[in-house]
Amino acid sequence: MKSPLSVWTIIVQTVGLVCLSLPTTIIAQSCTPSTTTSGNCTRQRFSNLGVIIDRIGVVGPEECFWDGPPPTDPAVTSPAYNIPQGSCALIARHPTQGWRFGLILPPPSQYKRRFFATGNGGFNGGINWPEFSFAPHYGAAVVGTDTGHNSSDAGSGSQDGMKWVTDATKRTNWAYQAMDGAVHFGKILTNAFYGSGLSVERAYFSGCSTGGRQGLKYIQRHANDADKMDGVIIGAPAWNLKEMLPNQMNTAIANLHRQADGNITSTPVLERAEWAALTAAAFALCDAKVDGSSSANYNPGGDKVVSIDDCFTGNETEYNESLKRVAPNLTDEQRLAAVAIYKGLVVAVNGAKMTVFPGPQPGGEADWTLALGTGLETTFDQGLAQYWLADARAGTPWTVNSWDSIYKDGLTGKQWVYRESTRSGSTINEPTADDFAAMANYEGKLLLYHGIADGLIPVASSNKLHREITNIKAEGEWFRYFQVPGMHHCAWYPNGNPAMGFPYIDTSYPPWYIAAAYQPSTIGSSQGYGVPGHDDPPDPAYDAIQAMIDWVERSSSPSPASLIATAFNSSSVVRTRKLCAYPQKAVYTGSNINDSSSWTCTTV
Repeated sequence: MKSPLSVWTIIVQTVGLVCLSLPTTIIAQSCTPSTTTSGNCTRQRFSNLGVIIDRIGVVGPEECFWDGPPPTDPAVTSPAYNIPQGSCALIARHPTQGWRFGLILPPPSQYKRRFFATGNGGFNGGINWPEFSFAPHYGAAVVGTDTGHNSSDAGSGSQDGMKWVTDATKRTNWAYQAMDGAVHFGKILTNAFYGSGLSVERAYFSGCSTGGRQGLKYIQRHANDADKMDGVIIGAPAWNLKEMLPNQMNTAIANLHRQADGNITSTPVLERAEWAALTAAAFALCDAKVDGSSSANYNPGGDKVVSIDDCFTGNETEYNESLKRVAPNLTDEQRLAAVAIYKGLVVAVNGAKMTVFPGPQPGGEADWTLALGTGLETTFDQGLAQYWLADARAGTPWTVNSWDSIYKDGLTGKQWVYRESTRSGSTINEPTADDFAAMANYEGKLLLYHGIADGLIPVASSNKLHREITNIKAEGEWFRYFQVPGMHHCAWYPNGNPAMGFPYIDTSYPPWYIAAAYQPSTIGSSQGYGVPGHDDPPDPAYDAIQAMIDWVERSSSPSPASLIATAFNSSSVVRTRKLCAYPQKAVYTGSNINDSSSWTCTTV
């Protein structure tokens, strides 16, 4: 077993990607991929299989691969790394549909007839190379797509960058076609490489955020054909875009200063200093609500806090008054803006006001930087109305002041955006819950997880998905959902970045790491896979990837009722804790709050 110290590197670069993807800690490797071909790793081997090979090579001592250097996509600035030497790696493109994919094939001696597809982030294009690094170490070929466009088309803080969604082909590629094609042709190329008797036996998917949406969409489109997935690991999925994107607009506009005449300006009300103050306020309010013990250090949903509802009931007036007490430096305008964001999207439906998409939990404000940047959310707030809904607007100009005023068809901008986003035939593509029974019927496995402190896609969104899925087919031997107390969007990323100003310290942050999508690169693991200290071989008690593999491939392995999450500091393990299959929760029953053995899964 390797020591955790042997697989850690200094955190050297933090890259903020386009909305809905992580500011991922990237392993700094600059490599020029090999173009040496030999054996089955040749263009000829993959000729006449329906795609065009743009780059191919046997991975040499540099142990990495990508379409750089330099980066060809602004959202992907690092390669797949720590690839087993002798792997065959390639980039291919569809001849007519405009999408590309990457494929890494481990040496035949390490191949276990497994195939993984990995997801993307946000509206990004680009092949998500760092997310390829894990799969070969589980004996799997791995594929990922560029979603059919380059991230320079997707925008980085500019709503004009969303113009690509007005292209029907690019929109369809991003929604599902590029992933469908990457998996289909990736399997064909994998089978061609390994040859007779070594065809793909088990297929898996791993993704978070947009990657989670891609995985769910894939399940629905391929539950009854030869390209179906045997196991799918989904984190914090952006699955309900028709309601989520209007809520992102609501978040942005709630954070803009309004003049006395009601005119909405471009001046943010809350910026990073205020976000940090709100996080500290959540800690203070929730510590006071527990049992008076300072050892209960609040992390959203974690430690002894039974529910975030203990700290925030949804009553705006009550929470505003609480903020006055614990965050006296916030102005009235700042408090009201925060409460409006926490509240989520409220619109009039059939004459009655309803919360149609939940807001984030207090305590997850560090994630607001993913959506709000420096306080503004221009990619989502104007981009949705300008480009996603361009056909519905039919030339009617849109500005941020359209939100509160009568805009079209007698509706305010908020009402109109919600109606057009959610109506049948909307250009926004999303999965629904209708076809999951088919996956259950063929004994496919679905593992869903979501950080309770996710400030970008609230955990309540996955709670709704859980309800919709289980209304169709009861969970058990095919579906498990894990809430991760204290985890932010896909991973716990504020730790290690004190410049953000958030009150997180080594002694308080909760266990969150389960080796799922984005997580190895986030902690700076030079391995790119597994749980340091539990990776030789991967331990399914700690490692969600291995847990899924065992669940699918071992008839004696039941559905995981719990996982053990780990928290690290810069050099070692700080604590471990059980994650329990929803609706159970981990309850502290032992003598060491930092050890998973002191936590028991129970129904609260």
